[in-house]
Amino acid sequence: MPENLAAEICANTPPFVTTVLVTHIEDPDAVLALADRIASAAVQLHSDMTSTLLRALRRALAPRKVIAKISVEGPGAIDRARDLDRQVDAILLDSINRTKDQVGGTGMTHDWGISAQIVKHVSTPVILAGGLTPGNVRDAIRRVQPWAVDVNSGVRNHGGLKDGDLIQAFIHGSKMRD
Repeated sequence: MPENLAAEICANTPPFVTTVLVTHIEDPDAVLALADRIASAAVQLHSDMTSTLLRALRRALAPRKVIAKISVEGPGAIDRARDLDRQVDAILLDSINRTKDQVGGTGMTHDWGISAQIVKHVSTPVILAGGLTPGNVRDAIRRVQPWAVDVNSGVRNHGGLKDGDLIQAFIHGSKMRD
């Protein structure tokens, strides 16, 4: 059922809104099959595929855009970003929770100093994620200078649902005015 809902949402999204299919699938053929069923404008891959596989998927998914995730755990993330540079349309820097084996949506921040180094070393647009909240997004943008930010758990209420007030506060906090 979630796949049908995703397809319906993408089919009914108004112009000027970019739909993104987010998946943890690691098999390229399975990614292509899913993307054939869900007409999104971009595909965000939360697996650790090689740059060769990502480049091939980018060609196969065109004109869709491909966003690759890098888990920022240490300086090795900079090497991974250099390897992915120009192989994908955007790089998403996210946190990983090894104790729960959770990639993305962890609510944990990572070393923004490493993220800032990645932004300086690649020409591919960088999207910063990982523990962003209305209270820290402005500082994160100031320190990292990403092309965009991505939020998930940082705008959820205590019941685990997305909260309209938190979303508005996040948007307000992400607008750099000072």
